[in-house]
Amino acid sequence: MADAQERGHDLDRVVFFSDAVFAIAMTILALSLTIPTRTRDSRVAHALGHEVPAIVTYVVSFLVIGLNWMAHHRMFRYIRRLDTTSMLLNLAILCVVAFVPFPAAVLGDHGNTTAAVVFYAGTMAVLGVLMATFWLYATHDGRLIAVDTPEGLTEHTTWRAFTVPVVFLASIPIAFANPNAAEWSWLAIALVPILFRRRYGTIFE
Repeated sequence: MADAQERGHDLDRVVFFSDAVFAIAMTILALSLTIPTRTRDSRVAHALGHEVPAIVTYVVSFLVIGLNWMAHHRMFRYIRRLDTTSMLLNLAILCVVAFVPFPAAVLGDHGNTTAAVVFYAGTMAVLGVLMATFWLYATHDGRLIAVDTPEGLTEHTTWRAFTVPVVFLASIPIAFANPNAAEWSWLAIALVPILFRRRYGTIFE
């Protein structure tokens, strides 16, 4: 009983710490939205218009981090124990989450350049691959998950985890031809929940 309680405390600490990192990263995204402090009243509308790309990048980044937080939350519903490897993988995920505001700021300032789009897409793809790797490691031979995990959940979550990095990786070659088209391709992420509801219903939501 004591060992089980200790494992529960360990899981709680990891979840609380992870939630805090996600929340801080999402907050920092908003802090990057500014207009020059000496902007004259007559130029405020122009300054705000100049920030539209940065605002769009903020919305996309907030959505992607939020989807990853939801996926993280969904995974930890079924994880019952941790080991050193899983904790290191979780730290790697949080490392990238905390890093996201930087490529988001670069994209907001230089969204018409291939370098900015590839940098952003690459970062998001790495985050998605780490999320999927964490889940694959946790579920391999039932290593870290509950024995009563619903049938089909592992497959559902694995496919869902890989869809976001696939979208971003696919956008990288597009960015070399047309950076703006690559950014538009990220809207495919919004279709992911719809497709999975049609395939699996809402049983694993």
